[in-house]
Amino acid sequence: MKVHVIGAGNVGGNIIRALAHANHTVTIGVRNPDKVSDLLTETGATVSQSAEGVDVVISTIPSAAAQDLLPTLGLAGKVVIDASNPLGWEGGPVHNPPEGFTSGAARLQALLPDAYVIKAFNTFGAEHSLITASAERPLDHLFAGDNAEAKATVSKLLSSLNMRPIDLGPLRNAATLEHLAVAWIHLAMPAGWGRGIQLAVLGG
Repeated sequence: MKVHVIGAGNVGGNIIRALAHANHTVTIGVRNPDKVSDLLTETGATVSQSAEGVDVVISTIPSAAAQDLLPTLGLAGKVVIDASNPLGWEGGPVHNPPEGFTSGAARLQALLPDAYVIKAFNTFGAEHSLITASAERPLDHLFAGDNAEAKATVSKLLSSLNMRPIDLGPLRNAATLEHLAVAWIHLAMPAGWGRGIQLAVLGG
């Protein structure tokens, strides 16, 4: 697939590496291309400020920044993965969605009415996107969205990264995924379990 990743920090950088490892064609949207020169050399990705012609857009920048930037990019008809979590920190992670919305993803969908927003890549640590590519057991990856065709595309993308896609239903359930992110962060950091933990779905 052709994938445009917005942001190349810890989350975006490892997603880009995982995508390149799986032989996807990757473009990166960043403000300062000089800061990602090593990543470009490592992965073969290129810098672009446009998402024209791509199959999937993955936003890895902070939730508030995504709400400002993405509506300016002309993403009508695009599958847009929201990988961010609107959080505060009060002795630990606290879900802090935009006023009037149950989740950051819901706010983003309202701002992008002609795009197909999918909540994904948000319930595990940044490094897991890369580690799971060679893991013996696929990473359970829950996602949510309203458009069946867009979700099928995302499911195919996740499978290519050695992740087990688990459809959590409509985009209203993005709030649940953002709360799961709170759970992961709390367990990994304040509770001291470490960043190696994963949330898994067993049985069935």
